[in-house]
Amino acid sequence: LLVGTGNATYDNLAVGTNGYTLVADSAQTTGLKWAAASAPSYAWTSFTPSFSGLTVGNGTAVGRYMTIDTLIIGYVQFTFGSTSSVTGAMRCDAPVQVNTNNLAAFQSYTFFDSSAGEFYWGAGAIDPTYDRLYLYAYYQNNVGTQVGNSNTSSTYPFTWTTSDFFQMNFWYEKA
Repeated sequence: LLVGTGNATYDNLAVGTNGYTLVADSAQTTGLKWAAASAPSYAWTSFTPSFSGLTVGNGTAVGRYMTIDTLIIGYVQFTFGSTSSVTGAMRCDAPVQVNTNNLAAFQSYTFFDSSAGEFYWGAGAIDPTYDRLYLYAYYQNNVGTQVGNSNTSSTYPFTWTTSDFFQMNFWYEKA
């Protein structure tokens, strides 16, 4: 491989090793070197979710997210303890500030009523002003057709009690 090292001057660069890539390195005579290719790191970062409309009490909250360029992908699960309670429409603070110029986002929720052994589902919205993820549950009419959604409450989509939980999966663009 011929590498330009100056005005009309060239040097040979030996063939690299399989799996290596050519990278700039000003410490080298040619200004280039072969280096092991590095895969991007998409590691999960744990965080402690912060809620409004929810008294955590002795419940358990787990949160994690990863960043891919400007995209945030995350997950939160909250399991109710005996001293946990819903005090209003539930919200969860976003782990990373939301981009207010581009509100493309997705959220899906699973709500589990442990006493009935039933799952419910929902979707959400993001409030970029406060960096909050809103939890909405879908409701159905008497023939099972989904007809709308509503804020979660102490009795919606069911009356929350010990061992009930909700899970949220989300993605959005960070600021």
